[in-house]
Amino acid sequence: MDLSMPTRASDVFEALLETRGVPRATRIVKGVARVGVDLLTQGDDPGFDVSARHFRVVVRDRSNRAVVHEQSWGGDEAGARRALAEIEADLARLDVAAFRAEYGN
Repeated sequence: MDLSMPTRASDVFEALLETRGVPRATRIVKGVARVGVDLLTQGDDPGFDVSARHFRVVVRDRSNRAVVHEQSWGGDEAGARRALAEIEADLARLDVAAFRAEYGN
């Protein structure tokens, strides 16, 4: 291996979409709170996320599984999937130093 060549970010990191369920009781409480806020703000507030699932995009170091970047998307699965695709493209395109500069760590 030529050590003078920069290491591709995808060789060092991987991006994953993680999801977790939200307890029903939590969703009910948030739903009630949303109704109260809507009444007080006359519906101008975007409200609370009462989704059954929450999504998170994480970038992990392949060597030790440490999280080096994360984005929480709440119940927005489509947004999380778009972010995952963007990060995966950056992992394939950038070297490690450039990826770290763009995404932190």
